[in-house]
Amino acid sequence: MQKTTVTLLFLLTSLFQYNANAQNIDSLRKVLNNIEIDSLKFNILIEIAQNEEETDSSLFYAEKALRIAEVIENKEKEAEANVLLAYIYTDLEFSEKVVEYFTKAEKYYLKTKNNEKLSEIYKNIGFAYETDGDYGNAGKFYLKALKTIETLNNNIELARILNNIGSVYFKQEQYTGALKYWNRALIKVKQLNYDKGISILLMNIGNVYLAKYNKNDSTSFHYLDDAETHYSNSLEIAQQTNDSSTIYLVYNNIGNLYKTKKDISKSLLFYKKALRIANKLNNSFNQVEVLSNIGDIFSDNKKYNKAIESLKKAEKIALENKYYSLLENIYFNYSYAYERLNNFKNAYSYQNKYVNLRDSLKNDDIAKSFAKNEKKYNYEKREKENEKLKITNQLQEEKNTKQRLFLIASIVGLLLLSFLAIAILRGYRQKRRANELLEKQKTQILDKNTELVHLNEEISLQRDEIEAQRDLVSTQKNQIEHIHTEVTHSIKYAQRIQTSILPKKQILDNNFTDSFILFKPKDVVSGDFYWFTQMDDITIATAADCTGHGVPGAFMSMLGVSFLKEIVNKEYITNTGLILKKLRKEIINALQQKGETGEQKDGMDMALIAFNHKTKILQFSGANNPVYIVSDELNILSEGTEVKTFLNENNEKGKNLYEIKPDKMPIAIYLKMDKFKTHEIQLKGGDMVYMSSDGYADQFGGPKGKKLKYKPFKRLLLENSCKNLEFQHNELDKYIENWKAYTDENGEIYEQVDDICVVGLKI
Repeated sequence: MQKTTVTLLFLLTSLFQYNANAQNIDSLRKVLNNIEIDSLKFNILIEIAQNEEETDSSLFYAEKALRIAEVIENKEKEAEANVLLAYIYTDLEFSEKVVEYFTKAEKYYLKTKNNEKLSEIYKNIGFAYETDGDYGNAGKFYLKALKTIETLNNNIELARILNNIGSVYFKQEQYTGALKYWNRALIKVKQLNYDKGISILLMNIGNVYLAKYNKNDSTSFHYLDDAETHYSNSLEIAQQTNDSSTIYLVYNNIGNLYKTKKDISKSLLFYKKALRIANKLNNSFNQVEVLSNIGDIFSDNKKYNKAIESLKKAEKIALENKYYSLLENIYFNYSYAYERLNNFKNAYSYQNKYVNLRDSLKNDDIAKSFAKNEKKYNYEKREKENEKLKITNQLQEEKNTKQRLFLIASIVGLLLLSFLAIAILRGYRQKRRANELLEKQKTQILDKNTELVHLNEEISLQRDEIEAQRDLVSTQKNQIEHIHTEVTHSIKYAQRIQTSILPKKQILDNNFTDSFILFKPKDVVSGDFYWFTQMDDITIATAADCTGHGVPGAFMSMLGVSFLKEIVNKEYITNTGLILKKLRKEIINALQQKGETGEQKDGMDMALIAFNHKTKILQFSGANNPVYIVSDELNILSEGTEVKTFLNENNEKGKNLYEIKPDKMPIAIYLKMDKFKTHEIQLKGGDMVYMSSDGYADQFGGPKGKKLKYKPFKRLLLENSCKNLEFQHNELDKYIENWKAYTDENGEIYEQVDDICVVGLKI
C-alpha cells in the first residue's frame, strides 16, 4: 500500500524547551529557600519549572508559582503561570488541562488587549485539539489565532497558522479548504523568501490534487496534471537549495503519482531515486518506506519474485531498527506475494508473523493508553488533594479571624461594663430609680447577648452542613466527570478499532469501473458494516445491519467481519449461499443461541454478492436484505429467483431498477432455518449494483415527520444511476440530511434513528 508523504506542520515551533543544566537548577533551589519576597519567589519558581528535566517537578514548581500569584493578587503573574502550566500539560498530552489553563490566561490577555499572547494561546489550543483528533475545535481556535495575528505585523507567525489550518482541512479530507489556506501560506513564505517552506507547501498542494483524484473523482485527470506540476516545482526549489530531505519526500510522492497513473517504469524510476537519497542520508526509516513501496508496485504488477526481493531488504533494515509498524505491512505483502506464487508454506508463515505482530502492536497501544490514563488519574488526584488543602487552610483562617474578633469584642465589652459600673456608682446616691432602670437595661442586654450566642451557634451548624453538602456534590461531580471521560475515551478507541477492521475502498476501485460507500453511524461506533475482498477474479462484497447500534451493534459488526474473513479468505468459499449458511452457524455458536424462550435474538441482516469479473456473472444471497440492480434488461440464470421491477418513466435510456428478493430469515437462530438461496444474474458493462441496510429508508423527517420508506429510496437510486458515483454518493448524503433537517413539534430537527450504510458498484 503506497503512503503519500506529507509535511503538514513544517512551521510549528516546539512548545516547551529545557535549557538549564542540573547545577543551575540546584543553585536556584538554594536561593529559593532564603527569599521571603513573594514576587522574587514567583520568578525563581517559574525559572525552575521551565528548566526542570522531569515533567512532574516542572508541574510542582509551576503550581507553587500560581498559588503565590493568586495570594499576592497579581493577575499578570497568574496569566504567566497558567500559560506555563498549559505548556507542561501539552508535554503530558493532557489536552483537557491544556485548554483549561490557556483559557484562564486568555481572560487576562483579552483585558490587556495583548494580541501577540492571544495568538499564541489560540494556536496552541488548536494544536491540542488537533492532537486529540477533534478537528472541529482545532479549526475554530486556529481561525481565532489567524484573526488575532492579522492585527500584528508578523508574517512568519501568520504563515504558521495558515499552514496549520490547511493541515486540519487536509486531515478531514476537505481538500478545497486545504488548498485555500496552503495557497495563502505559500504567498506569505514567498514574501519571506523561505525556500524550504515554499518547496514543502508546493509538495503538500500536489498531495491534495493526488488525494482528490484517488478519493473524489478518478475521471478528473487534470488533478494528476496539477499534482505533477506542483511536485516538479517543489523538486526544482529543493534541488536548488540542496535540501536532501525534501528531495526524498518529493521523489517518493512522484513515485506514488506514477503508480496511480499505472506508469510502472516511471514510478520505479522515482522510487529508486528516493532510495538513493535515503541511502545517502543514511535514513533507515525512509529506506524501509521506499523499499516497501517498490515491493508494492512489483506485487501489483504480478512480479512477485522481484517484490519479495525488495521486501527482504526492507525487512532486514526494519528488524535492525525495530520499525515494527512498517514490518506489519511488509509481512502482509510477503504473505500476499508467496500466496500468488503458490508457495503456501511461506505465505502461511508470514501471515502468522503479520497477525502476531499486529496483535502485539495493538497490545502495546492499549498498554500505552492505560499508562497515559493512569498518569492523568494521578495528576487529577493530586489536584484534588491540593484543592482539599486549600479549603482546609481557608477554614483555619476563618477560625483565626473569628477568634480575633471575639477577643476584640470581649475587650470592648469589658470596657463598656467598666464605664457602666462607674456611671452606676456615681449615680447610686443621687438617683435610685435611675439605677433600677439601668439594672433592667443590663438584664435586657444579657438576654439579647444569649440570643445572639444561640443564633451564632445555629448559623455555624448550618454553615458546616452546607460545606459538607458542597464537598459531597463536588466529589460526586468529579466522579461523574471522570467516568464520562473514561467512557468517551473507550468509545473513541472502539471507533478506531472498528474503522481499522473495515476494508480499504481501493479494493473496489481496482476492480470496478466506479464505486461509492455511504457510511453514516448513528453514534460514534456502528452496528452497520460493509466488507469486501478479492479472490482471484471474484469480488465478494456485503452491506450488513447488525442488531442494535452504538457499542452493542459495533461488537456484532466486528464478529461479522471476523467470521467473513475466516470463511472467505481462509476457507476459500465463494458461493454466497454457503457463505451465509456458514456465517449463521458461527454467529449461533458464538452467541450460544439455543432458541429458548426469552433468549436474546441478536444477529444480522445482509445482502451478499460475489461478482466474477471474467464472466460478469453476479451471485447474490440475502438475509432479509435485497440487492438492487439498474439495467436495461435483467438476465436471470438461476431458477426460483423473485424479482420486483421498479420503472422510471423519465429515464431516457430505458433502464429500470430490479429488486432481487432475499430469504426472509436473519443470520441468527430463527424459526425458519432453511438453506440460503444462491441467485445468479448475468450482468454487462454499465449496469449498477446497490446494497444497503434499512437505516436510510427508516429515517424520520420530511414535512410530516414520517419515515422516508423504500419507494422514495429506490426512486432516488434509479434517477441518479446514470450519474458518476461521487455525484450519487453526495446526492444520497444531501437528500437524507435535508430529510432530517425538518423540525418536529418542539422545533427541533430529527435525530438519526439508525446506522446508515449504502454501497454502489458500477460494472
